[in-house]
Amino acid sequence: MGIYNRDYMRDGGGSGPQITGPKNWSALTWLVVINVTVYIAQHWFIQGNLQQGEFPWGGITKDTVLKGHVHTILTHFFIHADGMHLIFNMIMLIIFGRILQKKIGPKSFLRLYFFAGIVSGLVALGIHWSQGINMVGASGAVMAIAIATCFSFGNESVRLLFPPISVKMKYIGLALIALDLVRLIFMLVSGKPATSSDGAGIGVVAHLIGALIGFCFTKISIDFSKTSRPKASKKKKKKPLSKGVDEILDKISAEGFQSLSKEEKRILDERSEELSDNGR
Repeated sequence: MGIYNRDYMRDGGGSGPQITGPKNWSALTWLVVINVTVYIAQHWFIQGNLQQGEFPWGGITKDTVLKGHVHTILTHFFIHADGMHLIFNMIMLIIFGRILQKKIGPKSFLRLYFFAGIVSGLVALGIHWSQGINMVGASGAVMAIAIATCFSFGNESVRLLFPPISVKMKYIGLALIALDLVRLIFMLVSGKPATSSDGAGIGVVAHLIGALIGFCFTKISIDFSKTSRPKASKKKKKKPLSKGVDEILDKISAEGFQSLSKEEKRILDERSEELSDNGR
């Protein structure tokens, strides 16, 4: 069965997509809107005409941390270096985030996004500490969402646009991780270490840290591939019908249901509910 055939992936109603206001936006929609808004504000109004190699304000670096600008631990994964950087991250976030958010809910979705964004940024900061590189982008957070989705629904299939084949989600997750591992190995073999100043190495580190967080999330959290079920209660012994109910049933058989008084109907309803609860 494909993942989009699951009950939790079907939208309610049959009227098609509807345009809703901010009050009805999902956590995913808010994240995309905030990222795009920050990019537009940063590049068009705050820091227009960025020079090549110059990163926008709000990134996390050794200097910002030493100066006490700890807010950059949060702001750096809402800042993007260029349009392609933003577009790629948002496409990934929408594709995988839509699936995961519907299953785990907005609170868990946001916790994973922010935790991965913060941790991947801090780990990359430690690795690149001596270089003083400015780190920006939601790559770590987005990769965590993507990998958590792929391995939470590992055996579910999705159909790719190109090539037009069906692939299990876990293989997509493995492919995403493999691509970054190949990038990392290529950089190391070619003498271009992961601490390169062009930003490519930073992306690899953030991706892999995010992937690790997303994978661990699937292992320590609930099994998302199954619908949660309440614990089964101990079976109760069925209560025998009381003598009063037997008499009411006899009256219905002889004279019909309309012959019952209000009190007799109340007794019958109460006994029926008890028997229904005990038989579950």
